[in-house]
Amino acid sequence: MINTRDLKRLDKDDILGLLGLESKRTAVDWLVPTVTAFAVGVAVGVSVGLFLAPRAEGLLGAEEDPRLAGAGHDMSAAGGRGVERMSGTR
Repeated sequence: MINTRDLKRLDKDDILGLLGLESKRTAVDWLVPTVTAFAVGVAVGVSVGLFLAPRAEGLLGAEEDPRLAGAGHDMSAAGGRGVERMSGTR
């Protein structure tokens, strides 16, 4: 059982805890963790987005294999000839 000396050492939260209650939370008590979680989520999202974002078209093929540097031009020229054959014009 609790005696008077123990009661003097208890603070408000201890007494409320004995009764199965708790202090009312202020706006700051829930706002700070919410804003922190949001900021961490934004940082992770930006990091993943930058990691998965495509590179600029001019850099992608040339950086990976020098033989592919002119492949885009060659393919567009070949595609134009294919359209001409399909339409019957030359």
